Amino acid sequence: MFQSFHGEKYGYPFQRSEMEVEHYRRLHQFEHEDQTYYILHRQHDPTDDVYLFRLDQDQLTEIHDVAEWEHVANYIDDQYFQKLL
Repeated sequence: MFQSFHGEKYGYPFQRSEMEVEHYRRLHQFEHEDQTYYILHRQHDPTDDVYLFRLDQDQLTEIHDVAEWEHVANYIDDQYFQKLL
């Protein structure tokens, strides 16, 4: 089940490198196959792009495995379109 977080402030830091931290705002959070995933929007990003992260041991983690990313993206599509029908 998707949880939406409208109006939440940018408060999710992601340590990109030793010197670079990006801040995100949580748009949605959901569980899929015993994993927690977040759909986030990057602060100061002029586009409407969103980013998918996995929560591992209370840390945001980028998904580098293409198969996992596609599997979760398909799940999101299925859940979203089910709500529209």
